[in-house]
Amino acid sequence: LGNHPVTLSGAANYTSKCRIVSNTGQVPNSLRPLIAIYRVSRPADEDPALSTARIEPLTGRKAFMELVSAAYVLDVTEPATLFRHFRCIEQLVAEIPIARLLLPNDFALLPAARRLILSELKEA
Repeated sequence: LGNHPVTLSGAANYTSKCRIVSNTGQVPNSLRPLIAIYRVSRPADEDPALSTARIEPLTGRKAFMELVSAAYVLDVTEPATLFRHFRCIEQLVAEIPIARLLLPNDFALLPAARRLILSELKEA
């Protein structure tokens, strides 16, 4: 959530995916703790349009299902893989705050969304 210039760098020659690279050369020199997970969402079509970003904290089943729906499992037929996958999500939900970040369809409001997230993290 830094507010410094970045560039996009190709991830590999066989994909159009990109990496975000800091123009300042700042690279973390150690591991950083995971302090929250925000799942970016748009309001449903039947919901009124948003004029600002909104954070909805999720707990229990809702948090678990939010992470399950955002995750990708390569082999859904392998019970051991599914067990590890669901156990990992279960641990995340138990230890890390999970929230849905509802964003309006207006890129000009992204700086306000950033401020909202940073404000919430300071309170935690």
